[in-house]
Amino acid sequence: MRPSLSSATAAVLFGCLAPLVSGQGPVPDLPSQPFSYANPALPNHFLIDPPGPVVSVLSQDNTPGFNPVTNAGATLGRVLFYDKLMSANGTVSCASCHDQAHGFSDPNVLSHGFDGGFTRRHSMALGNARYFAPGSFFWDLRAATLEQQVLEPIQDATEMGLNLPLMIERIQERDFYGPLYAAAFGDATVTANRTSRALAQFVRSLQTYQSRFDQGRALVGNAPAPFPNFTASENLGKQLFLQPPPTGAGCAACHTTDAQVNAPGGPMNNGLDAVSTSDLGVFETTGNPADLGAFKVTSLRNIAESAPYMHDGRFATLLDVVNFYNNGVQPHPNLDPRLRTPGGQPLRLNLTLAERQALVDFMETLSDPTFLTDAKFSDPFPAAMGQSYCDPAERNSTGHYATMHAEGVPVAVLNDVRLHAVSMPPNQFAMFIAGPNQAFVANPGGSQGNLCVGANGTFGLGRIVTSLQSTGELGVISHALDLNHIPIPTQPFSVAMTQGMTWNFQTWYRDQNGTNNFSNAVSLSFF
Repeated sequence: MRPSLSSATAAVLFGCLAPLVSGQGPVPDLPSQPFSYANPALPNHFLIDPPGPVVSVLSQDNTPGFNPVTNAGATLGRVLFYDKLMSANGTVSCASCHDQAHGFSDPNVLSHGFDGGFTRRHSMALGNARYFAPGSFFWDLRAATLEQQVLEPIQDATEMGLNLPLMIERIQERDFYGPLYAAAFGDATVTANRTSRALAQFVRSLQTYQSRFDQGRALVGNAPAPFPNFTASENLGKQLFLQPPPTGAGCAACHTTDAQVNAPGGPMNNGLDAVSTSDLGVFETTGNPADLGAFKVTSLRNIAESAPYMHDGRFATLLDVVNFYNNGVQPHPNLDPRLRTPGGQPLRLNLTLAERQALVDFMETLSDPTFLTDAKFSDPFPAAMGQSYCDPAERNSTGHYATMHAEGVPVAVLNDVRLHAVSMPPNQFAMFIAGPNQAFVANPGGSQGNLCVGANGTFGLGRIVTSLQSTGELGVISHALDLNHIPIPTQPFSVAMTQGMTWNFQTWYRDQNGTNNFSNAVSLSFF
């Protein structure tokens, strides 16, 4: 049961249970002069057709003439993209499923919707979405344009759960939106059409072209030439990627152009399963039997940051993906011809372990650190009281997330997470420590706390405890939860904060294989 809270404590609570969904809400922190979105400094290899049949990246631009990217339009789109009040209960935004640090994808297999439900498919990365020439979106291509696509998650009953009239009403309630709409469209009128155009402009502005691949590509005349900034393994992986079997892996047949997108544009069945059952892919959109089990081909830019992989997130690592294409392709009736032998059987590449690792090494060169951290693509909303944050802290050295729920201005560096809290009453902070059979001193008078159970709402087994601990003192329990007896999903509790104290916490969960996983101890300081 949710712990009872005094009215004095409740007045300063933040969290997922009572998000702000009306009134002015938080105000975005925007530069006095808009960031440059309209004219990025694209490299020459994006602009010029390379030798041979391969076309340039720019030739695949799906931007419609009625909605060019402008600085003002993309700025408005950025604010809308990160605004959690675009969801029914104010808990999620577009960015909740499309995280910049993960290539605008989601590290979870399935994303969590506004009310705790799960999306049907894995969140697709958005980098260079502009360069998919057909312009259709979603894994099943059901949205004919990006302008159509951006409004669908907002209205989806699982994802954001908001209807368009209420969306417009909420936008109109916030004073800061009027000038943004006026700058983008000439006056402050808010419509669904203008909102979709602004969101589409921001998504099209998410162009990634500053990876180590791009640096190497600029040093040579064509992509097949060895890149001087690559290791021997990375150059081998590039060679395997570009060349068709039997001398290569043939990846570039589907991930074409120097942006590694699908220039031919058609969906494909890549043999994930021998028979399509619950997810029928593009067939659900077209009704064409030839599309049964076929899905959109994604860009590989920042692929190392956008795990897990495939429409259902079944592969955890890039090596898993390479191993699948090496010897795991299934004989689906609609299997793409590029993955078949001349006799019609699923292709087997028979790559050595070194060659498979070389492909992984090459794909890791497609990561663009500038894109993943660029302020113009980041969350413009300061972490203010009244906003809801149920996000993981920095990934720790064990590879797992230490999870926190807190307000303030977060700066995550390694395992040191610092937040700034203001106007907090003394001795009212709760953080959690999770672990099996950990001994704590029970203290029913401790602080009532809020707890996001597991990273991004992923639930584990065992005991989760919120602990009150000031610097140099022993921790005491404020509330304990036994996750074996809590329905999944469950609503998090609520928490009040404290200034001038440092808190230590550790997370634990038992994965589906029964393995215990501990995070590093993490310090959380309020100052």
